[in-house]
Amino acid sequence: MRSHGFSLIELMVAITILALVVMLGVPMYTQFIGNTQVRNAAESMLNGLRLAQTEAVKRNEPVQFVLDSVTGWQVRDIADNTTIQSYSFAEGAPKAKIVIAPGKTTGVTYSGLGRVVPNPDGSVSIAQIDVTTAMTAEPRDLRLVVGLSDVRMCDPRFASPDPLACP
Repeated sequence: MRSHGFSLIELMVAITILALVVMLGVPMYTQFIGNTQVRNAAESMLNGLRLAQTEAVKRNEPVQFVLDSVTGWQVRDIADNTTIQSYSFAEGAPKAKIVIAPGKTTGVTYSGLGRVVPNPDGSVSIAQIDVTTAMTAEPRDLRLVVGLSDVRMCDPRFASPDPLACP
């Protein structure tokens, strides 16, 4: 009569193959997670900037996008200092690294016409936000460029004729 099941050798071969697949997959998975966090952070800030611009036009009064490169961002109505919406990087991008240019800048203020105006505290408006991560050796960095009346997400790796290139 034949016995059913696996022999010890068959089980060891299966475990070895599984371990090999896991060892090959972990670096790719780590890179995938790191790049996903970069994209989550960049897209959330892009949405926040567009929300601030839209709310300023809708309310016909200045609205400010305020960014803390460590914790997250919020969109505030300047007239009554209420928070319209906020986002914490801990929600979907805890390992994302945010670099704001020019340095020591924290906000962008939009007028009722949807254009960037000077911040109420006299600080310079954000012109560029770079997003990266230290989770992988070769992250896919993204950049947000804030113009006078628009904001654009681009990839700094691409050259000028490419539509994904940064201006």
